[in-house]
Amino acid sequence: MMFESLIYFYYLKIFLKSFTTLESFVISCIVPFIRMNCDGRFINPILYYQIIATSGRCLVSQAIDIFFIFDIPFLETAKHVIFITIENITKVFFMVYIVTLLAIFMFWCQKTNNVNLARKSVHFTLFVILLRIDHFTKEALELVLLFNHFMSSNFSNQPLFQSFKSMRDFGDVNISNILILATCYFTGFFLFKYEDFIAIMISLLILDSATSIIGQFIGSKGRNKLVTGSGVFIAVFTHFLLFSNFQYSIFYIIIGFIEYFTNMNDNLAITVGGVIMLRFFRKPLFL
Repeated sequence: MMFESLIYFYYLKIFLKSFTTLESFVISCIVPFIRMNCDGRFINPILYYQIIATSGRCLVSQAIDIFFIFDIPFLETAKHVIFITIENITKVFFMVYIVTLLAIFMFWCQKTNNVNLARKSVHFTLFVILLRIDHFTKEALELVLLFNHFMSSNFSNQPLFQSFKSMRDFGDVNISNILILATCYFTGFFLFKYEDFIAIMISLLILDSATSIIGQFIGSKGRNKLVTGSGVFIAVFTHFLLFSNFQYSIFYIIIGFIEYFTNMNDNLAITVGGVIMLRFFRKPLFL
């Protein structure tokens, strides 16, 4: 496992150049655990696609490589996707409806030059979809994650992708949008309680987004204690609306500290910190 982590760290630092040293170290440490705990159909393509994307091959060749290198049966996969789509047609229509509304709102945000609100609206939409997490939602998120990785790696220099570039995206690939999907997807494999999973989603998609929007609204250009406190309050209130309890209040306060003090990408720091707390330090949190 240590040798595997060293390989990941070397690749992230030397070739990808989209993460800081600390972020590369954290990711290289958790990827082996992801591989051991996750059983998704496209886990390996998601983790290793960047190697294919940077090889200079055309898009069609990259898509073919995904199926041949990772030994994914194309016809069986296509039948499976069609079957689960038909079986969950109501959920598909709901997702299409939500995404259509999101696209309209994002178009308006682009016209009004409010890029941050457009970026965070994606987070709020993702939260609504993940409130009813099930096998179909996980598989759909897996496909979206792979497709998003595919698009971001090949079209990161296009105006559409550049407009959603975070200030923490300094490398060849815009990784914030990939990280937000990846953290939402992989978190479900490490937590056993639905409420724990939603607590991470609230921290990642509500607390962090609310902090960013409130900071923009009051004109704060850096970390602000009042803004972070407001984000924590909104997270606690959201949790109460969903579960009618305040048992996770200490958890959200600690997440607020992580969001305020971390120099890492928020999506990565909040998720890793949250999973560690909920997985290994439950009793101190919920006394």
